Amino acid sequence: MANVYVNDIIKRHPENQEQYVVEAIDIQGLFEYLKTHITLNEHELEVKNGKLNIVVDNETKTYYTITFNYNGATYKGTQKLPTTTTSETISVQSGNQLGELPLDLIKKYTISWNQGDGDVIPTGGDTFVEHTLSGWYTSETGGSQINSSTTVTGNQTYYAQYNQSTGTLNQPSNTSGLRLTKDIKFYNGTNRVETIQAVVKFSEWDHDLSKFSINSDLTITAQYENIYRSKQKPQDIADTDTQKFVGWATEDGNPVDFKKDPEENYQYTSTEYYAIWEPIVQQSTWYLGETEQESFTIDDFNQTGTKPTTLNIGASSGDTVTVWIYPQSWGKPTQILDENGNDMTNAFIYGDDWMIVPSDYYGAWIQTPVAGTITLTW
Repeated sequence: MANVYVNDIIKRHPENQEQYVVEAIDIQGLFEYLKTHITLNEHELEVKNGKLNIVVDNETKTYYTITFNYNGATYKGTQKLPTTTTSETISVQSGNQLGELPLDLIKKYTISWNQGDGDVIPTGGDTFVEHTLSGWYTSETGGSQINSSTTVTGNQTYYAQYNQSTGTLNQPSNTSGLRLTKDIKFYNGTNRVETIQAVVKFSEWDHDLSKFSINSDLTITAQYENIYRSKQKPQDIADTDTQKFVGWATEDGNPVDFKKDPEENYQYTSTEYYAIWEPIVQQSTWYLGETEQESFTIDDFNQTGTKPTTLNIGASSGDTVTVWIYPQSWGKPTQILDENGNDMTNAFIYGDDWMIVPSDYYGAWIQTPVAGTITLTW
């Protein structure tokens, strides 16, 4: 029984029309040729286990399919492989050696550098990483290595394995010049009173730059410091008739002192700052917006000189109420309730506690959720 497979076709023997010979031809035309050109008479023809078997001069030939799995290759030589091309196959006669193996496969990945929120586009860095073919093996990882002399004994799939590139990527040549620009905003209550433009320096990239770790096309994005630098310092705000401007605080109520770095830039750690005020009168006061509503002293509550037990403040829904408590020896109120009994003890507009003002005050901004009375209890 002869085995006719890839690259074989059958023709009548030129001298003996009752016999057949095998000649090379593409497998694509094999079956149609057999059906239309050859009368087999009593000879046997069958397709079984991937092989076409036919009697040819009483000589048996067996061919096996060998598949070379590219195992993630993206290029063959200089040509980019389509995503659908993941392997190639050959047919080898049983007992023969594999012969020439595919040797020009590469895993090549594109590297893109992105400025993120920055103002400057990175240029000059590595644009790709290549992992070259190390050999063919019986498994995707590990396994036994084969070569052109390996003997074919059956259908088999072999897998490409690759040398991992080492070292780190060459970064863009202008990395030190990457930066972004931010607006630093200063508020008097809810009104913005000044904007300073500051520069933020590059800090790092958002990916490991080790070539060994890169196994896909990759976009690497610049990250920036959380310190904003400007030659400009915010201007002081003029005092009002009832309040004195004493400085700036972050959104959480922490006072700040803007300092210069060695390059003579003022450093900012937030993009929003709020004015700190203290009452000019030396007594406890509460305001609705910026308008004084009532000043009160210990004696307003009792004649013993002790701190008050409660303070009732009237306001409309959504009003901003400012309370300054003097002196600090009174202590901070332990509870704040609205007219419906809802707990507003931690419902501060800025920060999460009463602000401590150096001149012996406690201060807080409270936004009323409903119209009515806010009760502060000591």
